[in-house]
Amino acid sequence: MERTPKERLYWLLRLYKDKEIQAETFCDEFHMTYHYELNDAELTETERVLFREIAAVAARFSPFEEDHQKYPGVYFTTEDVEGVVMKKALIDILLDPYSTEAEKDDAAIVLGEHFEDEETIAVLLKVSNQDGIGEMVAASCGESLAYIWLRKSDINYDQLLLLKDAALCEALSLIKAHRYDWFTEYERRLFCGREFENSDVQKGRKKDR
Repeated sequence: MERTPKERLYWLLRLYKDKEIQAETFCDEFHMTYHYELNDAELTETERVLFREIAAVAARFSPFEEDHQKYPGVYFTTEDVEGVVMKKALIDILLDPYSTEAEKDDAAIVLGEHFEDEETIAVLLKVSNQDGIGEMVAASCGESLAYIWLRKSDINYDQLLLLKDAALCEALSLIKAHRYDWFTEYERRLFCGREFENSDVQKGRKKDR
């Protein structure tokens, strides 16, 4: 069966997740397909970011312990490969319209436990605000975002202000319990934002008169 380069990347991911090929074979084949055969225009923006990350790990994978000892931080390990592949699988579940609510909920929780990069944060934000998303999944997205910010000791208030309903309630509950100073700052920014909106409304009314 002839596969397009994009189909081949997905096929390699399935083989690796099902343990039908080893990390070395997966990395060699993924690297060659991504860098020498794939047309980047075939990918969605999410695929572009995730495949780029996997390809970067694949290109510098080494199964040899001496490489890691001689050049620490230069080469990636089997654990690194498993991590990026797992993240890709979890994000696929979250974005797949055919995944069940329970599957999406589990994926959101595991992402928050194991990853804290900007792509993970962006996906959790996106899913939490999707039309028709279940309250349980939205809440888990908010919880995972809060855990990521707490773990990194670095909160993004602009992202927090994008949350709503169950996702916002869950995130604020954790933030209030563990970093009350963050919660206070969130309320201050929220109040200032509302004051600004109200002043704009009042200006608009005066102009209409």
